[in-house]
Parts: sequence; C-alpha cells; structure tokens
Amino acid sequence: MSGSKKTTKFVSAFATRTTCHGLDQVTEKGRPLWARAMWAVGLAILFTGMCLQLVIRIQEYTEFASDTQLHEEFESYIDFPAVSICNYNRFFNITDHSELAAVDGLIRLTSPLRDVSKDAEWEKLIQKYYQDATHIPLLSKEVEDKGWPLNEKTITSCTFHQKPCSFKNFKTFITTMGRCFTFTTDEEIVQSVPGSGHGLLLAFNIMQDYYSEHPDYGRPEAGLKVHVHEHDEPPMVEEFGIGIPSGFAGHLSIVKEERNLMHKPWGICNPNPKEMKYHPKYSFEECMTECRIDYIVDKCGCKPYWADVVQGISECDVWQILACSGSAEDSHITTGEELNLTAIDPYRAKLAKYRDNHLLLDVYFSSLSFTKITQSKKVTEISLASDFGGLLGLWLGISIVTLGEFIQFFCQLGALHLKKNDTTDDELKYYNATTLPSYYGNSRTINPNLSLDSNA
Repeated sequence: MSGSKKTTKFVSAFATRTTCHGLDQVTEKGRPLWARAMWAVGLAILFTGMCLQLVIRIQEYTEFASDTQLHEEFESYIDFPAVSICNYNRFFNITDHSELAAVDGLIRLTSPLRDVSKDAEWEKLIQKYYQDATHIPLLSKEVEDKGWPLNEKTITSCTFHQKPCSFKNFKTFITTMGRCFTFTTDEEIVQSVPGSGHGLLLAFNIMQDYYSEHPDYGRPEAGLKVHVHEHDEPPMVEEFGIGIPSGFAGHLSIVKEERNLMHKPWGICNPNPKEMKYHPKYSFEECMTECRIDYIVDKCGCKPYWADVVQGISECDVWQILACSGSAEDSHITTGEELNLTAIDPYRAKLAKYRDNHLLLDVYFSSLSFTKITQSKKVTEISLASDFGGLLGLWLGISIVTLGEFIQFFCQLGALHLKKNDTTDDELKYYNATTLPSYYGNSRTINPNLSLDSNA
C-alpha cells in the first residue's frame, strides 16, 4: 500500500474513533459528498466561533482588570484606634533670655519661612548660648527638659468609654513638633456604643502663657494637633494631624474602613514591599519617615533629634544643625483637615482666660458599622480554564481526554511518516487499532466496511 493511502486510512480511522464531535461525519465513506461538505463547512464555522471566543477571554485576562466589592458590615464593638496628640508649641518654661534667643534662633533656622538675610544674627545668638559648656547642645535634651508636659495639671479630664483615665495612659514620643503623646492602655481598647462621649473624651491645658514659638518663624497657632491612626503605624501628627485651637471643643467623628486591595498588575499594591531599616513593618507613613531620616543622615552624617528609632548614629548637635541639618529640614510640608469645632461658652467674660489655655477633644465612632472594600481579579486562572473547557465542549465537544487523543494521533502520524518506506500492514493495523484507547469504540461505532487490508 502506498504511503498516501496508508495515511488516509489512518486519519479516517482516527476521525471515526475520536471523541471530537463531527469529524466522523466528514470522513465517513459512503456518505453523499454534499453532506460531507456541509459538515466540513459547519465544523469550520464552529471552530472559528470557538477560537474567537477563546481569544476574547484571553484578552480579558491579559487586561488584568479587577472587580471591586463594597459592602457594609455591622459589629457589636469596634477596636479603638491610637490617638496621638502634639502641642503646637515645642518649648515651655524658658525664662532665660539667652536661652529663649537660642531656641528661637534654632526654630527660625529650621523654618521654611525663615528670613535668610538674618541667619547670621541668629547663628551668633545660638553660638553664644551653647558655647557655655553647661548647656548641652542637643535639641533632644531641650525637648526633654522644656517640652510640653502631660500631667494632672495639663490633662484636666480624661474618660474612655465613660470610664476614667489619666495621663498615665499616654506614652511619650518625640517628633518635629516636640514632645507628643499617644493614648494607650493595658485593657482592650474598644468602643461598643456609638456616638459622642462614648469614645475618648479629654480636656487639656495647653499652657499658652508659656509659649515660646515666634508667630512669624515658628507656629502661630495655639492649641493641639491630633492624629488618629492604627496601633501598629507610627504617628504622623505634623503631616496628617487635625488642628484644634484653644477655647474650642473638637468633636472628631471617625469611621472604620477595611481595604483588601490587589497587587500588581491587577492593582497598585506591591506584593513585596520595601524592607524597612528602622521599623519592623512597612507602611506609607514609615516609608516617608525613613526617607526623611536617610536624607538627613546622608547629607549631614547625623540623625535628627526626633529620630529615636535610629540606633548607632549620633544625634545632630547644634553646630551640625547650623552647618547642615537646618537646611535639610526645610522641605517639610504640613497638611490638615476640617474639624467640627464648638466654642466653649464664648458669652461668659470670666472664661476668657480659661479659653486661652484650655480645649476639649472628643474622639468617637459615629457608628459601629464599617465599610469593607475588597478588590479581586475579574478573570481568575480557574475561571479562564473553566471558560476554555466550556467553550471547547460547547462548540466541538472537546475535553482534556480529546486533547490527549489528538496528541497521541499526531505522534503516531509522525511515526508513520518516518517509517513510510518500510511500514508493514501489521504495523498499520497496530497504529489504527491497538494503540488507540479502547474507550474510543464506546463513543463511536466503527465502520464495519473499513478495511485495513492492503488489497482493499
């Protein structure tokens, strides 16, 4: 038998036995030519439609689109966040005129609003004061000794969840705003009743009579700045805090929002965030802080006074601030948000002095519900594989088993062509019958007139 006839019979036998629908209608002998042609055209149309839909699904997957689900959940209680507080004034109780001039000079030199033409005058005052060996030339020491104290005199009232608290429930940290404090407690910090008065309610004495900030080069505000954040995130009071002026009550209503966002290329998150040098966990705030610290360390060879998380690097003293660190700090920008403010009885003249030094802060959840935002892949790998299987089965009845049949068929066809010069009839029978799985016969009826004899 010639090679072409052997190939034809082999292909006909495969088309009769395969589980791919319609092929036997095209290759079966004895059927009218017009019927076989119609089936061939129909199969071509079905194959084209299947390919178009498969291409569309692949394009949808490679667009890396995402779906966003937003729904509201309700709980019987909500974990209360950390509340960090800073006074607008950095240094208090400075009675010595030379010390006040030196501190004021340092504030002016590190202020973005400073008058550069007067830097030399302030540098002389700073050098004159710190040339005295008894004056430690470190701003951290100045902040520690002269920073805003939090005690029973400066926090006049403290309640959380309508239970008493005190200044002992605050921990101290140092920032560019001086000595600041974060509310914390050993007990579980939750709010189970929504509304004002059921969260953290504080009354402060801001000690405005002892302010040392210059209104032109320092901070002209009198009051506190408040930042609400997660417990495992560093406070960024100066950058993201909300200001509350003296003589007012600030009602800070907060809401909880949970976000589960996708990584690239489906979203904007990085599945492998930058490893932090000074903090155990990555966050946007910590990254900003570390970038600022690294900039000052690289430029000046010392760390800023507020970077207590940095170990092994000495703090910038007054002389380094004058030479370098002051200019390195100039690029700082502060931001704020609006807050609902209520005057504390402005109609009573006898409270004028009280209003100059006191304010109230009320931080609370307005609702025990929270918004949950979940981002997911629009087309997942599983759904893509399911679509492939569904389309292949819908148009041509192809399954994974059928794909195995085609792989085996092409391997056998290649082997047949490689041995076309010396293939015997017995080997052809082997390719047509023996090596094809027995389950083919269960899904298709073999043409009894199909002969594998070389004399056919």
